[in-house]
Amino acid sequence: MYSYRYDLIGRLLGVDSSDGQTLRVAYNAFDYADYTIHKVNGTAIKTQYVYGDVAKQQKAGQIYGVKIDGVERLKYAYDALARAGSRTILLDQGGSAVTSYEYWEGATSGKTTGLIKSVTNGTTKTSYTYDKVGNIRTISENSVLKATYTYRRNWPVLFAYCFNNPINMTDEDGHWPKWATKF
Repeated sequence: MYSYRYDLIGRLLGVDSSDGQTLRVAYNAFDYADYTIHKVNGTAIKTQYVYGDVAKQQKAGQIYGVKIDGVERLKYAYDALARAGSRTILLDQGGSAVTSYEYWEGATSGKTTGLIKSVTNGTTKTSYTYDKVGNIRTISENSVLKATYTYRRNWPVLFAYCFNNPINMTDEDGHWPKWATKF
């Protein structure tokens, strides 16, 4: 059984479980979770979130790092469009494990998309291709095809961001929603 506590503006302040586990959340001046304290079997673990610093030309509000009990454990880097560029896990023995992200160029020269081209994690590179409306077509791992997906032809692609009306609207090219005409 869990008990939840919230402040007057609806932010989660804490969770208590019947088996003695607890979670506490503190917020910074910008309403971002500053840190959490999770207590399990009498041991408390503090997780602190490091947000972007405008003075370092970072985007305010994005997480750039995570500290656990005061020790930096995760680092995040973003590209100019605020998309994930890499995640670095800092290991106890001094090493690190890096995951990097690459994105597809847009249909127009110089334009870019949010579609992930590849994710590299150590020596494993997972690559993705998409159809013209953004559905994943293939997934490859280290240049070896792992999966192929097919979709019904002429089936409208329905997205939740179609003005919150995914039943009646489509966004077939990913640029602007329009009323669905074929079902």
